[in-house]
Amino acid sequence: KMAVSMRNLLYQKILERNVRETDPFRSIHESYTQQSLRVDQLQAHLDHAEKEVSHLQQELNQNNNTGVRGSSSSKSTTEALKSEARLRDKLEKLQGDYDAKIKEEGEEKADVVRTTQRLNELQEINSSHEDLILQLRQEIERGQKAISHLQGEVDDAKSTTLLAEKQYDGLKVTIRSLQQENDVIKKDKRVLEERLVTDKGKMVEEMNSLTEMVEQLRNENETLQTNNRQPSKPEPKPTSWFSTFSSAPSVPITPRLEEKTKFPSASSSPSSPIPAKSGPPNQKMSSMVAVVPSAEKKKLQSHNVEATCVRYDGAGNNFVVASSSDSTVKVFDTSNGSLRATLHGTSGHPMMSCDMHGSVVIGASSDKTCRVWNMRSER
Repeated sequence: KMAVSMRNLLYQKILERNVRETDPFRSIHESYTQQSLRVDQLQAHLDHAEKEVSHLQQELNQNNNTGVRGSSSSKSTTEALKSEARLRDKLEKLQGDYDAKIKEEGEEKADVVRTTQRLNELQEINSSHEDLILQLRQEIERGQKAISHLQGEVDDAKSTTLLAEKQYDGLKVTIRSLQQENDVIKKDKRVLEERLVTDKGKMVEEMNSLTEMVEQLRNENETLQTNNRQPSKPEPKPTSWFSTFSSAPSVPITPRLEEKTKFPSASSSPSSPIPAKSGPPNQKMSSMVAVVPSAEKKKLQSHNVEATCVRYDGAGNNFVVASSSDSTVKVFDTSNGSLRATLHGTSGHPMMSCDMHGSVVIGASSDKTCRVWNMRSER
């Protein structure tokens, strides 16, 4: 459409140029033809008048010659004078016409000069119009090149749009699959959280039962110490149940006392009795005393900055988890000291605490968030 409109515009410009160039030249040509015919007529009239003047001049000379020879009759003299007067009047009239024709011819020459100047101006205007037409043609060519270039860009944009639509469809499919995976992970997370809460509740119950058992054992131990205490050397009251069992003297227990001693189990309630075993109480509780290791087994280079928290796997696996001020939580294998997983929190916020149970890793950050990861997928 643009090419057709440019072609029509060029055709109109050419028609306007032809009109501008043809009309002035037509009138000039007609005027020049008329002036040429008039000049030819005047020239012919002037030649005829000159012939008459020369003829009259010859007659006048003949009359004068006749007067010198002494013409006899006065009538011929009078006629000669009248003829001379007529000839002189006619000559003056012809001279006036000749002057008028000369003046008119000068004016016509001036008109021709003005017409020539006008013609030159029109030729200059025509040249400028031709230059303008040439510039318009060049602009039309540039416009056509720009149109072809834009058409190529439009084609490229269409292909890019089609590719983007295909990518968008692929991204929608990927997002849908990721949402499905996220839903599955959320379900697993809720199940793990419920299991963790249940396990923690069981641990709390076991700890409560163990605490009650320790209190009962402490009371039994105090009773035994009171029975075996010497009056001269009173023993101080133990400050902890570990020190109580570690510092308790090994004294024989009578069968009657063994039958009366009852210890609650961790799985039963504090009031449920358990069967007593032979042997002293300190030998029975020696397995519950914590033993401090004498040398390090593995040295773990966990973080480049300070570590904020270290926890063992609550499920009893050979894993240890450590959090640091570098916003990361790392899981190590205690059997060989290898790094199993690196979990990242919010950048710039230190991890203040951490915990682990099975494959679930928990980290608390200073940005008031708590993150839960799956150690296997690190997500």
